[in-house]
Amino acid sequence: MNWGNVFEIKQKQAPATDDQILYLQKETLKPLTSEEIAGAISMQLLPLDPVPWELPQKPFPQSYVDFLRWSNGGSFVHGEREFDMFDTHSIREYLLAYQLPAYMKGAIPFAFNGGGVFYLFDMRREPIKGEYPIFMADSGSLDWEDALHVADSFISACRGTTDLWYA
Repeated sequence: MNWGNVFEIKQKQAPATDDQILYLQKETLKPLTSEEIAGAISMQLLPLDPVPWELPQKPFPQSYVDFLRWSNGGSFVHGEREFDMFDTHSIREYLLAYQLPAYMKGAIPFAFNGGGVFYLFDMRREPIKGEYPIFMADSGSLDWEDALHVADSFISACRGTTDLWYA
């Protein structure tokens, strides 16, 4: 895939290294550490006797990994659709800081739309042909009922030109 032909305007970052891709696949969705649980308890994000938030133990789509090998994060536009892509080390931070496992089990953020709305992989089910559906959800109202289906794959979401959230 030639990602440079997909986006009209881009602020590309350096490509992800093999170590960064390994971190993405092995560390990003691992179970919470005792330090992360203690931090969530101290911020009253989890009860005192927590059952740790479950994170999907699934691989990221190869299309997304290919994108990261082209640009590890960055800002991109295609038509009206904007992507402020997270780098490989930011995904877990956003996932936990916004308490996504509590509000949207199986939702994994990979970008903002430029206006506080997440683009998310829906990893609640097994991938279809290696891809997960893509949804959008407002960072201040994280709920599957309020989420908007964008596309059935990462590539389809990137090729779309309409800003569905504000349409």
